[in-house]
Amino acid sequence: MFFVRAILFALLPLSFLCAASKEITFSLYIYLNGVELGVYDIPYNLNGALNLDSEGFKKAIYPYLNDVGVGEMNEFLYGQGSIFSTIEEDNYSTPLIDDPGEITIDYDDAAKVLYVWMPDAYLNQSFLDKKAQEVEVPLIKSGTTSGYLNITYGHKVFHKFYRELNIPQNQDFANFDLSLNVKDLVFQGFLYAATTNPGIINRGNLILTKDFEEMKARLAIGDQGSYSFGLQNSIPLLGASLSKGMNVFVNPTISSASRNEFFLNAPMKVEVYIDGILYQTMELPAGPHLLQNFPIIQGLNNVKLRITNPIGLEQTISLNSFYEPNLLPERELEYFVTAGFPNFSEEGFNYNYQFNRPTLMSSVRYGFVNNFTLGSYLQGNASGAYFGAQAVYEYSAVRALLDLGFSCPKDKEVATKMRLALSKGLLKTAPKLSFDYELSLEAQEKYFSYLQAPTLGNPLYLSLAARIAKKFPWEVKTSFTGSYNFDRNNKDRYFAQFKVEKTFFETMLARFLFIFKGRDSRPGGVSSWKNDFFIAFGLDFVPKDTNFKLITDYNQELDALNANANYSTPVRGDSKLDFNLGGSFLQRGASGTGNLNYTGQRFSAGVSQYLANGPLTFNVPDFPTNRNSSLAVTQFNAGTAIAFADGFLALSRPIEDSFALVVSKKNDRMRYLRAYKENFKKRYNESIGSMPAVVPSLKSYKETDIHVDI
Repeated sequence: MFFVRAILFALLPLSFLCAASKEITFSLYIYLNGVELGVYDIPYNLNGALNLDSEGFKKAIYPYLNDVGVGEMNEFLYGQGSIFSTIEEDNYSTPLIDDPGEITIDYDDAAKVLYVWMPDAYLNQSFLDKKAQEVEVPLIKSGTTSGYLNITYGHKVFHKFYRELNIPQNQDFANFDLSLNVKDLVFQGFLYAATTNPGIINRGNLILTKDFEEMKARLAIGDQGSYSFGLQNSIPLLGASLSKGMNVFVNPTISSASRNEFFLNAPMKVEVYIDGILYQTMELPAGPHLLQNFPIIQGLNNVKLRITNPIGLEQTISLNSFYEPNLLPERELEYFVTAGFPNFSEEGFNYNYQFNRPTLMSSVRYGFVNNFTLGSYLQGNASGAYFGAQAVYEYSAVRALLDLGFSCPKDKEVATKMRLALSKGLLKTAPKLSFDYELSLEAQEKYFSYLQAPTLGNPLYLSLAARIAKKFPWEVKTSFTGSYNFDRNNKDRYFAQFKVEKTFFETMLARFLFIFKGRDSRPGGVSSWKNDFFIAFGLDFVPKDTNFKLITDYNQELDALNANANYSTPVRGDSKLDFNLGGSFLQRGASGTGNLNYTGQRFSAGVSQYLANGPLTFNVPDFPTNRNSSLAVTQFNAGTAIAFADGFLALSRPIEDSFALVVSKKNDRMRYLRAYKENFKKRYNESIGSMPAVVPSLKSYKETDIHVDI
């Protein structure tokens, strides 16, 4: 790794010598709630994402937002753990909801289009006037019954040392996902089965929902999660829920703003990225998980999980740990009430409904005025009761958040936790600052806990954190973060990080992170600090208009170098081929991956190869050993979907959320047609013989124009 370090330090001066270089930019079509706004230049950011903190994005969107809408968009941009907010591309996968927020943004890299959706309450009259100018063509026939059935299959072959590791040589994974809409009653079911190292896994869930659009309300019965905010936790339940609010039609993620927690429906590979740097890859079982033992600054880091399910589809979920205090518009009310039984087990992998623990989770928030929102929550079951409140207030250049929570676990005393966070004012009336800042203070009693979580003593009683970020001339982006944690046993910790990000030659983007951390180990009760310094470095090579990306990063603390190359090419219409090669190199081992995936109009398929040489405890899933050995794994994936509406059937690639089935008939005979979203004629889906065209994976409750060429 000496050679890598030498290269790293040699490149550092380039951030100043090449200061005049331009950013990498893409010219994108931008749509707001289904209305085309035009073509705007959006810069490219590190790790294959777009920089939405740009003049192009603001010129496109901000003229159509009211005061609260500007504040919420600013929060979306600046509240993602970085002033340089990013959005990853849509790669036909199954994106997980980042959070139950009101704003969603999708980027279609192949079509070079950015879709933005937000509640109508955030839009002004200028948007309504622009929308009224659009020509609307009503459906010739609207159906009463529609739905789809996704069928996906995966097969893993372990070539070496599988007997020694007690891993079956062959593993199979199958998934069935059903969605049926009958007169606006939506029935959804999910079934997953697998043969893995711990044995056969069978998991599934069912849910029935009825939406009341005018009331912004939803009634749901079945397996579900509950919305959570503040210091509240959330767990999956079998039960019933009633919810109302601007974001009620966004499926709530099972997460908590106070912890880096996530839930998996099936055993999956999970890669953890912190501030864009890959820290660890894990092979995790189904169920709830809590990120631990990572150098995460409480309240400051941008944490992303890249999840690969057993059939090869990639998902991304964001666990930004800085608290994003959002305001509701004046007189806006939202509430969420869920009652039922926990439907997971801390022991084993299959669902285990805990009918001996009836559970209630409820929360309510109300916007008294545009700059003041108050909320409270209550939850409990046989393990204990939990309640709290949250206030968000903005004045001038400061937005303040106050959280106060109480936990009353069974057989334990009441414990309290408090959080105070200050950040930049985001409303339209707030003064414009040239920098971004965040401050937070957290204090908690020793046995404060969460619903269904073990009541363990927390050694920390007070945490302080701060962050400031600024963009300098010549597109040099910098940020500084720091934290100090006070320990009950006087084993305090601190963490400080300085980050610089810069574009070179319009094709390369680099980021340097300088990290300091220390801990008072107190051997024998005497103060003794251990201080560490290390660097992390990321470099992207993105030739314009080539559909090729090369992404690398190096972490000195782990002495790990990671590299990944991607190339995507269209095949026919809305079909494409994706190629990927990647590798990780550590002190005592290495691993490599390669995959080829085809995403077609009627099905998707792929093959991947995994090679590892150990002992490896980093970036090597399916390899639970410290022995010096090697492993080779081959995986095959395939998936299709059956879409149906009022007697018409068609095959499609796996569908997420919603779809359009397009039929053209003349004299009772099917006619050939091409259907495509918006104005992207090259991304068409076509009919085949008597099989209609299917435009898959549209967003529910989001307007999308479908064009048809006959």
